[in-house]
Amino acid sequence: MAELGIAMIPIKIIARRLCAIAPVATTRKSTVDFLNGTTIVPFVLMLGSVASRDIHDVLTQTNMAFIGIAGAIGLVFAVGELLEL
Repeated sequence: MAELGIAMIPIKIIARRLCAIAPVATTRKSTVDFLNGTTIVPFVLMLGSVASRDIHDVLTQTNMAFIGIAGAIGLVFAVGELLEL
């Protein structure tokens, strides 16, 4: 799962360059890209676990740190949206 997070950094840099978004890369943007990439798999597994017991079993067998990171990022996003005026 961390591999996807690492892969997300150059993907987003290329996408920003193609869309002419400046700055293309900063430490903050790269960190956010990494964390977002890391959470994609746990979020997909959480969504899929609602419909399938097999996917739920895969979710419970994955590294709990990634599930925790996904939950924390989801919580931060939700609280940020609630506090936005």
